[in-house]
Amino acid sequence: MSDAGTPAHQRNTDAICHQLLEHLGSFYDEVRAVEVLAPPDTGFWRLDASVVHRVEAYLDAAIRLFGEVDALDLADEMSAGGVDVGPSALAEREMADMAWVASAELSRHRRALLASPERVPWEIAADVDRSLGLIRRTVAALESALRRRLGDEPIERSAVDLDEALAVRRRLARLWISVQRLDRRLDKDGSSRTQLEGFVDRVALLRRQPIYMSFRILDRYELRQLQKRVRALLDDPEAAAEDGRRLWQDVVGFVSLTMRIDERDELRRHDRQLVKRVLRALEETPETSLDLVDGVALRDLASLEPSLDTLLLGDRPIELDTLREPLRRLLARFDPS
Repeated sequence: MSDAGTPAHQRNTDAICHQLLEHLGSFYDEVRAVEVLAPPDTGFWRLDASVVHRVEAYLDAAIRLFGEVDALDLADEMSAGGVDVGPSALAEREMADMAWVASAELSRHRRALLASPERVPWEIAADVDRSLGLIRRTVAALESALRRRLGDEPIERSAVDLDEALAVRRRLARLWISVQRLDRRLDKDGSSRTQLEGFVDRVALLRRQPIYMSFRILDRYELRQLQKRVRALLDDPEAAAEDGRRLWQDVVGFVSLTMRIDERDELRRHDRQLVKRVLRALEETPETSLDLVDGVALRDLASLEPSLDTLLLGDRPIELDTLREPLRRLLARFDPS
């Protein structure tokens, strides 16, 4: 197809976009192949310095690459020159904003890696792992935006293994339900000792399960450190009841924060589709059995809605009529319009 009728500034921008698209694709494939392999326990561990140096190089490369995308923000310049700012220019501005934010975040990660070389290897490994994840997610998002800008077919890129992420979330949700149940128990002396002992037991059980190795490095490290703090307090005969109550609140807060894993884009897309499918099945066949609305898949929604958690992870059989309202609330969060 001839581009004789296409304005020169657009032809130039399209060429730059195609070049950047090629760079993003190859960079994504390279970074996607990198893994931070940490041992199952969080004891002493010497992190290979070459891994850190390699990720520093990736951070530098990503910051430069995102800077090139940022330079595509031609909307203001075109408007000042009297050129109509259409969907393409607006898309360029959106990509530029995305790239600018990602560059700032990656710069912060790079400073953190270089600032404290004396930190324990687990903390450095957690920073490396998060940096790689941010690079992958942003590269995939920018690549998708560039393809839309050029009218190309999208490529499905996933920065996470969806099945693995869902399994991790299910296990975290079960831990959260356990913590909530423990929170309802109150020792006569108000020390929270029963809750703390229950938490130690549940973490010990969790760490023996294969899925534990799929947890984020930072979550594994912080969970283990919290378990050690709890054990130390339980073993201290001089520990005050108030110390136990404060530590229990730390436990509740930490487990609650780990549930934010469900905010990742891949999981949100999965959740939205699943909620719509189940609601449609419930509306079309109200008398349907739980099997027809995929009761197993429903458990993948654990942790998103407290009342839904009670139904999905409780000890009682699920009654279909009780699912509608929690699912509608979830859908309203996914599609607020």
